[in-house]
Formats: sequence, C-alpha cells, structure tokens
Amino acid sequence: MTTTIPTLSPQPGNPLATAHGDALLDMVADAVADRVVSRLVAEFSRRQSAPPEPSGLLDKRDAAKMLGVSMATVDRMTAQGMPTETIGARRRFDVPQCRTWLKARGRSATTPSRSERVIEVDLDDVIASSGLRRAAP
Repeated sequence: MTTTIPTLSPQPGNPLATAHGDALLDMVADAVADRVVSRLVAEFSRRQSAPPEPSGLLDKRDAAKMLGVSMATVDRMTAQGMPTETIGARRRFDVPQCRTWLKARGRSATTPSRSERVIEVDLDDVIASSGLRRAAP
C-alpha cells in the first residue's frame, strides 16, 4: 500500500501553502513528536522499573521469574548454595534472601566451562555391553 503525501507548494486556494501554514505544520509536527517521545519515555520507564518485591516464599517458577533467570538456572544456583526453605517436600525461595546471596556470590557462571567438562568412556566396556566385537587389526 502506497501513501501519497501532498506537497505544500504555493498554489491558489491552498490555505496551508503560506508562511502561516508552514508555521502551523511545524507546530503540529512538534506537538506530535513531543507526544510520541513522552509515550516512549513512559513505556521505557514502565518496563525498566523493578517489579515489587514479593512477600513470602515463592515456588521455583515464580522465583525464577522474579530473579530474571530460567528454572534450570535456579536449580543450578540452589546446588551452589542459594538459600531455600523446605516446606513439607516442597522447596520455596525468599527472593530478597536470594538477591542478597547473588550479590555476595558475584557474577559467575552456573554451568561448568567446556574445559571442565570431561567425560571418560572406556571404549572396550561400551563395545562389550553392546554385544559387538572389535575388528581384528
């Protein structure tokens, strides 16, 4: 879809094709621009503002959402010592305590680096357990 924008060349009968018309267009453009900018700033501020801290204990899904991480990351951080409380058989998280733990812990990965991932496999055991035989050399 193509939109044609009329030009404001001086033509008889065109009330906006005067110096006053140009000033009016400039005022309207400035007003629209100001309105757009104020709405963008308001939306940006709304998205950047921190959600209110929850009161009470949260389950893993809600804690992950509040901390801005995945549920798998919450599991890894819990294994690294992030504080939890167990109620019955369920683990719950106090988000302010978790944030304090994260600040004290500092920025560090929750997964081992590639150089730390070592998988040792005995090829003879794998072949024997699969029922295969090694070919003669």
